Amino acid sequence: MFIRVSTKRRGANTYRYAQLVESYRREDGRPTHRICGNLGELPELAIENLKVALRAARGGKAVVIPKTSPCLAELMQIQANLRYLDVAVVLELWRAWGLDEILSELLPSTPSAAPAADVVAVMTLQRCLDPGSKLYCQRWLPTTALPELLDIPSELFNNTRMHRVLDQLHAATPRLQERLIPGRGSQGFGRSRCSTKPTRRSCPCPLSCESFSPSAPRRLRSGPTRWMTSSSASIERGISWGRC
Repeated sequence: MFIRVSTKRRGANTYRYAQLVESYRREDGRPTHRICGNLGELPELAIENLKVALRAARGGKAVVIPKTSPCLAELMQIQANLRYLDVAVVLELWRAWGLDEILSELLPSTPSAAPAADVVAVMTLQRCLDPGSKLYCQRWLPTTALPELLDIPSELFNNTRMHRVLDQLHAATPRLQERLIPGRGSQGFGRSRCSTKPTRRSCPCPLSCESFSPSAPRRLRSGPTRWMTSSSASIERGISWGRC
């Protein structure tokens, strides 16, 4: 028996199939081949291993892997230890709230630059998980799994891009607030008071009652509300929590 590789072409594609073939003589004495099994598409290494095994079997020998051969763990090299779990959890919350879709609609981007919505996401996540300056945010991103999770190269995320996106965010703030809380885009949110002075349990507008004033007790605040106000610089506050 031996391994034979058959090549077939279908249109512009070429396929290579491995077959287990046996030699034998027909009744008239002429030698020929018959296929004992189709092995399908196999990598070159697998085909070579099968050929070696068959040659060893014909000679009555055993195939032995030398002890000097490196194991898979030795061949693998750790290239980076990236921050993942907390980043993935907060990113999932960001997407669950629909902020990625809203910002993608409001903040235009060019193919050659990092998407503006992803830049805002990175800056917000960094403020939540590891607060620091914008320069630190640029250095922080490559140490996390965000480039893979957001599918953006770290080289496209720089200080210049962050400031340009913040300018876009400032211009889009009224429309953004209107999308988050219809009817309050021009007034902002997180600073006004209910005219009815509601209680904690009966307030119908969870983003505009007096429990969201700067002097409100911290234990009364919940929900993704005060992460953005009328200034683009407020994105640096990240996401704080408040509830009526």
